Amino acid sequence: MPKPEFEFFDPEEMPWQPIEGTPGLSERILSRDESTGDYTRLLNFPPGANTTP
Repeated sequence: MPKPEFEFFDPEEMPWQPIEGTPGLSERILSRDESTGDYTRLLNFPPGANTTP
């Protein structure tokens, strides 16, 4: 089943969620396909965020 389509919605209404294993970064999941695990998200990188492994 494909990810659901949403048109013209305000992503500000969705909460930022912390990303496990990446301190300081957070995400908003906009759409998710539970059968495949595919998803669309917004990422929030605070100033000075270090994402090097």
